[in-house]
Amino acid sequence: KNRAARVRVGKGDKPVTYEEAHPPHYIAHRKGWLSQHTSNLDGEGSAAERTIEDVFIRRFIFGTFHGCLANEIVIKRRANLLTICAIFIRKLPAQKFYFLIGYTE
Repeated sequence: KNRAARVRVGKGDKPVTYEEAHPPHYIAHRKGWLSQHTSNLDGEGSAAERTIEDVFIRRFIFGTFHGCLANEIVIKRRANLLTICAIFIRKLPAQKFYFLIGYTE
C-alpha cells in the first residue's frame, strides 16, 4: 500500500495543519494548489523556472522567519505581480517582526 506524503496516525496529541490533513490526491478537490501561475498550462514555457523560483522563495521565507510560520506559504502570480500569503505565529517582538517583513520585501 502506498503511504507517500501522508501524515502518520498518532495518539492525537500532535496538531495537524489543513494541508497535512488531506492526502495529496485531493489537491484541487478539497484543497488548493500552494503555487498558482499560468506556466503549468499546455504550451506555456518556463514552467521549470517558475517552480525553482517558488522553491527559492519558500526556503528564503522559511529561513528568515524560522519557527514563526504556522502554515505552508501560498504563492500566487498574476502577470508581473507576485503575491505571497502566509500565516505567522507571533514569537518575535513587533519591531523585529516588522524588520524581517521589510527585509523580505
